[in-house]
Amino acid sequence: SVFIWLSLVLDFLIYSFRTIYPKYQIIDKPAGVSIIIPTLNEQENLGANIQSLFPLDSRDEIIIADAGSTDNTTQIAKEMSLRVIQCAPGRGVQIKTAIDIAKNDFILVMHADAIAYKNILDRVRSKLSDPTITMGAFSMSYGNNWLGFIRFLNSFRARYLGISFGDQMQFFRKSLINQFGDFPSFPLMEDVEVSLRMREAGKTSLLSNGGKISDRRWNKTGYVKNMFKVIFLFHEYLLFRSWSKHVPVIDFYNRYYKKKL
Repeated sequence: SVFIWLSLVLDFLIYSFRTIYPKYQIIDKPAGVSIIIPTLNEQENLGANIQSLFPLDSRDEIIIADAGSTDNTTQIAKEMSLRVIQCAPGRGVQIKTAIDIAKNDFILVMHADAIAYKNILDRVRSKLSDPTITMGAFSMSYGNNWLGFIRFLNSFRARYLGISFGDQMQFFRKSLINQFGDFPSFPLMEDVEVSLRMREAGKTSLLSNGGKISDRRWNKTGYVKNMFKVIFLFHEYLLFRSWSKHVPVIDFYNRYYKKKL
């Protein structure tokens, strides 16, 4: 539609000029990957989600950052001998809390309703070994073929504008995140904000065929309605960030999820 293409043009115009930061320092560490999975009542998805990451390298770790699940989410994780931490609610808060205690410099954030394809961690290791790359993400498929258009939009934005969403399995270096203002502890739009910070610091990357995302939210709210809501909130965030010192991320969360944090 005209609206979709106009949104892509607006993205480009707003963020075509990147802030130049001072040269950052790459800190050499063993190439283990800390996989962070923020959860809240994910017992239906977590088992398959974690199994898709196996086998792990001995240097890797999985951290379940749980925001107070009342189902068997944490029990499932503990039975699989995973590291479980309790966090305040809000995805950005959960991710930041896990990053702070992660043992590895390479970080991969994976949503609990995603299934990773083979060799994901080796691909992350390989890409982040390039010192010119500040951050990356994957193109992801959905269970419903109709959402192929959403996949195209997400991949286009990540490849050409350097802005990826959290369900694209974002990856980056902990040491570099810490040099540029820490991970944003936002309940929503934390994925967009960290993308913007890292693309301003250097080159970002999009890798193909990362895995499959659940389309549960799209089924629940309706494909067209949810698509326009995401596009509208995304551009509203970019405008607030460009022209205002205060971005009302709590309000964004309340409007997107239709509940108060």
